[in-house]
Amino acid sequence: MGERIAARIRGLDLDAMIPIQRHQWKIVGVFSSRGGAFESEIWGDLDAMAGPLRRSGGSNALAVRLKDPSSLESFDEWIRGDPEMQLQAVEERKYYEDQAGGLSLTLLFLVGFVSLTMGIGAVFGAMNTMYAIVAARTREIGTLRALGFSRRSILFSFVVESVLLAFAGGLVGCLLAAPINGFTTASGQTPSFSEVAFAFRITPDILVRGLVFATVMGVLGGLLPAIRGARLPITSALREA
Repeated sequence: MGERIAARIRGLDLDAMIPIQRHQWKIVGVFSSRGGAFESEIWGDLDAMAGPLRRSGGSNALAVRLKDPSSLESFDEWIRGDPEMQLQAVEERKYYEDQAGGLSLTLLFLVGFVSLTMGIGAVFGAMNTMYAIVAARTREIGTLRALGFSRRSILFSFVVESVLLAFAGGLVGCLLAAPINGFTTASGQTPSFSEVAFAFRITPDILVRGLVFATVMGVLGGLLPAIRGARLPITSALREA
């Protein structure tokens, strides 16, 4: 049993018996594959299982580990050059992307759509917050302008404040997302009718992208309120206070 499928489906424990094609099979081990897609599969001895499962026509895929990963292209050319082998060599990641088919594209579309929608909402939220901050600081803005601070410095200070608030929100979001790291789900809607497991991974690269995205939202959300605050005339700001 693959480690992921054994943890997700009840009854796939070591030494348990499971029915496959009206035959009972004993689970003799649980293996891991560094978090790879193999962990969502059930493996067995070809000679022992081919007869009962009526699979006498050979194999439809072979997993090969190359000594040098960069030699994949030459290995594929060598296979294609042999007329007796009607095969092609592809990377494991590409193979499972093809197995996932349209499901993978659907998941990526949903992730992008949700991220974009929430990002737009966050920009408007930041904008409302900064407008409220600017409205509450009209006297402060007028005082700073009277003391000689330029409109550019006022603009810069509000944008920096918006960015810091957005960055802090991004850090909180990263902490809230941490518990789903390693969470696994699966789908059987693949061209080969096999199950493909999807694991949610939170990597340093993803965290950096999330923080950069939050910072950009802070800039976009705080720019217009900052411009409004910077353009307030000194007399008007002091009078409104």
